[in-house]
Amino acid sequence: MNKNDKIINELENKGFKAKFISINSIDRIKPELDKVQSDNPFVSKHLSSYFDEFNYDINSLMKTAKSILIIATPDPISRIGFTIDKKKKNVIMPPMYLYNSSVKNEINQKNISRISKSLDNILSNYDYKSKKINLPAKLLAVKSGLGKYGKNNICYIDGLGSFMWLSVYLTDVPCFDEVWVENINMDKCSNCNLCLDNCPTKALSRDRYVLKANKCITFHNESEKEFPKWIEKSNAIIGCIRCQIVCPLNKSNSRNIVDISTFNESETNQILNKVPLENFSKSTLKKLDDINFIEYYELLQRNLKLLL
Repeated sequence: MNKNDKIINELENKGFKAKFISINSIDRIKPELDKVQSDNPFVSKHLSSYFDEFNYDINSLMKTAKSILIIATPDPISRIGFTIDKKKKNVIMPPMYLYNSSVKNEINQKNISRISKSLDNILSNYDYKSKKINLPAKLLAVKSGLGKYGKNNICYIDGLGSFMWLSVYLTDVPCFDEVWVENINMDKCSNCNLCLDNCPTKALSRDRYVLKANKCITFHNESEKEFPKWIEKSNAIIGCIRCQIVCPLNKSNSRNIVDISTFNESETNQILNKVPLENFSKSTLKKLDDINFIEYYELLQRNLKLLL
């Protein structure tokens, strides 16, 4: 077993899934995204600012980089309790959002830091180093062979389904794997339309694996802009779970729902009244941190109102 395989094996022993690819793959990423935008004008219109945040300047981060490491971290559905009129109202948070962060705040995001620390501890045993980088993780996961696209435009990993969070690191681990997978869509999706049929806004298409971002609930409830009038209800405190929850590949994972926090009636009312963060007690701030809504607090009141 070579060092690359040993490192992957150690990551898997900690519950992760991972794949190394050559640093040369960096030159293939942007052209892939450019093609997606040119083939789908609505993607460019609604997601170009998101694409603009990717960093392709590896030398500015790690001049000794020899490989790109894509890591998939298991992340189950979360459940959060809010209290209204003395009754507890449970709301769902889909996988991924416990790790959600802007690029500038990633270094302070505790769950991301935990992944980085685990990786650094493993690499240090082999005298290697890593550096977190903001690159299109979903694209790299499927092009590296770590995952495949579902018809819902979400990445799936064997054993994890779509219930995970993807991260990308530069490392100085030598890697000569020039793989760049062409068949990136799951064969199992060819005769299945469950996700399409369960999408409440018909954002998914039968003829392509690229969603209509402007129709996707996730696109709108992750944004600070006001909801369009046609969004009258939601199913999650952020994001959307409808296309994932019916997927056969998520069947076993969908039963694993983790309760992470409950807000009492006073705390719930403070949130609904948009009380500034600095006016919360330490215990309430900890709860907001536990559900990863400190940075995105401005979204919480608006999104919660739609669920209650």
